[in-house]
Amino acid sequence: MDDTGNSLEARDILVVDDHTRVRQYVTNLLSAIGHRITVANDGSQALSLILRKKFDLLITDLEMAPLDGYSLLALMRNLPPDQRIAKVIVCSAHVTDPAIQRAPELRGARLVPKPIHPRELLVAVAESLPRHSRMSAWLSSSVESVRGAAAGLFRSARR
Repeated sequence: MDDTGNSLEARDILVVDDHTRVRQYVTNLLSAIGHRITVANDGSQALSLILRKKFDLLITDLEMAPLDGYSLLALMRNLPPDQRIAKVIVCSAHVTDPAIQRAPELRGARLVPKPIHPRELLVAVAESLPRHSRMSAWLSSSVESVRGAAAGLFRSARR
């Protein structure tokens, strides 16, 4: 429940990373706001889960063995539409590398750098799952506050 007593729309999110601490961190962060989290250690385990269950969002690392994030995303695109995960967030220490940003497997994915900053991940999740009303409302009010403060600073600087 949110501060007003409204129920949150829990979403099913698959988190794929070969580092236990990263999986726990993301799980704790997103389950705290009402999401149902399933975890996988690598791409092959994730693919097996995707074939058995429908997920609303995939959050994946790129560098994993035996099946990395690039291969997972390429294989997922070849699945029947009802088994694909439409929304993808890629978390990697290398997301700012231009070669990674141009990788065809990442087309349409939201990129979040590691180490993962909680606000950046929450924003990416809220924008990927826009019907999550509590997070969307919070982000909207935060953005408006920042815009208002920036406008005030700009007016002060022009005087």
